[in-house]
Amino acid sequence: MKNLFKKINSLKAAFLVGLFLATAAYAQPAHDHYQSRGGPDSPPGPPQGRFLDRLDLSEQQKEQVMILMEYHHEQMEIYREKIREIHEDLKELLADPEDPQAIKLKIMDMAQLEGEMKSLRVDLIFDIMELLTEDQLDKLPDNFLMRFLQPQGPQQHQSPQHHDQRPPQDHNHRPDF
Repeated sequence: MKNLFKKINSLKAAFLVGLFLATAAYAQPAHDHYQSRGGPDSPPGPPQGRFLDRLDLSEQQKEQVMILMEYHHEQMEIYREKIREIHEDLKELLADPEDPQAIKLKIMDMAQLEGEMKSLRVDLIFDIMELLTEDQLDKLPDNFLMRFLQPQGPQQHQSPQHHDQRPPQDHNHRPDF
């Protein structure tokens, strides 16, 4: 009977390890995903992304976008560090899987942080869009928001969202221009 419980616990631990590894692998950017120059821990490059370089940004807009991107990068790095810490804790828990509840809590903590990171990305997108003129907004593809939010790159499906459907913004914690 004791061996049966050990086998069940081992199977649970193996399942959780597999689940964790699958989510970690899924979260990695595709090989063609745009990254800032210098690697993942460096500040973002100039605001010449795939979409923004088509918009003929003014020098002032470029400066403002750069400020937003630097701020966004700093915030994301805080979350990345927290996720690294949780990942290390999780590795320790999985090395000796005695407490499945603790493992589940760590996985949920990590998922929450990843969700908050996506929320920050949405904030960045809408903050940049607020800097654009109507003509520049009209130049954005219909599926711009969907494509910008896809970590693995552009998708083939179309988004029903349009640039005039903007949620209210709270800018108390962001750079002001």
